[in-house]
Amino acid sequence: MALPQFSIAIPVRNGASFLREALDSALAQTYPATEIVISDNASTDDTPQICGEFARRNPCIRYSRSDQLLPLADNWNRACRMASGEWVKLLAHDDLLLPNCLERIAQELNNFPAEWTRSTALIGTGQQSLFSNGARYSSPWLPPDSRAVQFDAPEYVRAWARRAPRAPLPAMATATIRRSVFNCGGFSNKYYHCDTFFYLELCCRNNYLYIPSELVVTRIQQQSVTATIAKGARPVREHRQFIREFLLSDGCLANLGAFSRFRLRLKPCAVAATQVAINGLLLGRIDHAWEAAAAIAKWQLPFLPPLVVRAWRREYLRLGQSGLAAGVFFP
Repeated sequence: MALPQFSIAIPVRNGASFLREALDSALAQTYPATEIVISDNASTDDTPQICGEFARRNPCIRYSRSDQLLPLADNWNRACRMASGEWVKLLAHDDLLLPNCLERIAQELNNFPAEWTRSTALIGTGQQSLFSNGARYSSPWLPPDSRAVQFDAPEYVRAWARRAPRAPLPAMATATIRRSVFNCGGFSNKYYHCDTFFYLELCCRNNYLYIPSELVVTRIQQQSVTATIAKGARPVREHRQFIREFLLSDGCLANLGAFSRFRLRLKPCAVAATQVAINGLLLGRIDHAWEAAAAIAKWQLPFLPPLVVRAWRREYLRLGQSGLAAGVFFP
């Protein structure tokens, strides 16, 4: 069986502080990546110089800079469309790949029948979190030595709607995507949570593979996109809009029953509850908690208190396991 081929795609905007480490981790892969592609989104710091330096020393690196500032999702799509490998491993400029990342993904792909992998468009992996004080933390859904979990389309979407999946949906940093899906689609500029929503849409029509091994290190920092957008009313409103559109466009395709549709409509309330638990109860950032709670639909207000209690228990347990201060764990 032919080995799968990979491209590592790095979309970057003013990433000079951490970019060298990300590139070193990409070059250190034990599996020979087809290439490393970098899409520079009109950076105004030392990013172009760093990319040029690495590209001159390493012929597997292709660097392209957009002189025009692109929306976030457009630069992600641009990076993925620069790739020529069968699979695109996304890497944020401030994150790291462990050396065996691509090798482990290739091994798992070869463990499944070719017919099943041909219908697979998305692969997720476990991750470690790297905090500003240098501490690392992981909270795996499954033990790292567990077998990979496979989901036939649209099995994962139905489980996600019921809030009972056996594995998480990837984040941007833990996703590997089949290159061909970008020929007629990609991340949407309508949402800052474009990765989650895009992956759900992929799982409606394609198989999904989750590998529990921690193969990626995600940096948790105040300046990250996730830390910037995951506060206040915006994530709640985005989930309300996306789920409304998703049920209209893909609800029948996913064969969602009445209970699953109801649970999906409650997802914005669960998002708000997590913000109230973290920002309001654990961090004392009452303004963010209030903004999130005020953004849910009025009919969902009776469901908010029990969801807040559940979210607080979950996040308090994670915080205690990490041994970190709340302000470090939730920047």
